[in-house]
Amino acid sequence: MNESTFAKEQCLALLRDVHDELPPGTTTRIQIGGGVAIMSIDPSRASSDIDLFMEEVPPAIERASAKVAEARHLDEGWINNIPAQLGLIPFDVEETPFFEGPRLIVEVIDPISMLLLKLHAGRDKDTEDIVLLMKHTGITSEEMLHSLIDEYAAEYPDAGIDIFWMKQNATEAAVAVREHFWGVGTPHGHDTAEPHGAAADVPFDIDNGS
Repeated sequence: MNESTFAKEQCLALLRDVHDELPPGTTTRIQIGGGVAIMSIDPSRASSDIDLFMEEVPPAIERASAKVAEARHLDEGWINNIPAQLGLIPFDVEETPFFEGPRLIVEVIDPISMLLLKLHAGRDKDTEDIVLLMKHTGITSEEMLHSLIDEYAAEYPDAGIDIFWMKQNATEAAVAVREHFWGVGTPHGHDTAEPHGAAADVPFDIDNGS
């Protein structure tokens, strides 16, 4: 991808362009996550691409997005399914589509599923998104994250979910949040650094075992 990014309104305009390039009389439904899913929570968020959480990019979407890329000077891969190539686990989508037209319906992954997907991926770069998703969903502790993972694994026993891996990532995310936003301190609070940045008003109860 190139370095250009688009905000929510620009993203919707690009999806409208894709819609208009699709053949009339058909409706294509896609599921998206990543930065665009975060836009649904934080409209100020920008993204450089649209991540499809689908095993394959529908051929009609590939053709339409390539035409839009040429017209808008975007990379052809501005709509991609890279997350699916890293491995998908079951997820839910929001009831209200992110974009809806006669030819294209774009469903966005719901915040709880997005949080679980990020814990499944286990990437350091997702820390700030995890902070936002925890705040938005009311999950305020490492213990609550672990309980969420247990409930999820019980709901999808045949999905091949690595509970240990996800809980390890949840613990590391909790510690990273505390260290990054509150300053590096001990479990008993000997470091008195104040929260700052994106986490300044997040009501965390993360003590890493205290």
